[in-house]
Amino acid sequence: MKNTIYLLAVAIIFTLASCSKTTRYSKQLTGEKWAISAFTVDGTPHEELPHLEFADCDIYDESCTGELVTHEGGVAHFIWQIRDQGDTFEYSDQTDHTHSDLDHHAIEISAAISGVFSIEERSRKNMTLQSTALNGFKGKTVIIELTKE
Repeated sequence: MKNTIYLLAVAIIFTLASCSKTTRYSKQLTGEKWAISAFTVDGTPHEELPHLEFADCDIYDESCTGELVTHEGGVAHFIWQIRDQGDTFEYSDQTDHTHSDLDHHAIEISAAISGVFSIEERSRKNMTLQSTALNGFKGKTVIIELTKE
């Protein structure tokens, strides 16, 4: 009986610790602005380095949203999620079809990087994302480095 109670307590603590990692890493993004400081595709640098503006959200009550903003001022909308105990970042372009010509380039970038990333490194002010399964770069290794502004 004691072993069963002990195992149950360990399982509950492990579950709570897992949820708290996801929550903690999500809170680092929500309501913040992060610059894409490096963006490579199979080792080749990408020319455009936009920034991501993450709206305030409660990760358990709503879909978290944000905007990808280019240096020219183009805007694309996305939803995001951190999951798997803080090891996975999911990005999904959500831009509708009523956009200006200025937004076109931002939408292209946003659609291309839609997909699931592994979070390779993270700190309070930096994060490195990697994926080989993005919509616009299938089969290519994409690494995006984010820096908190």
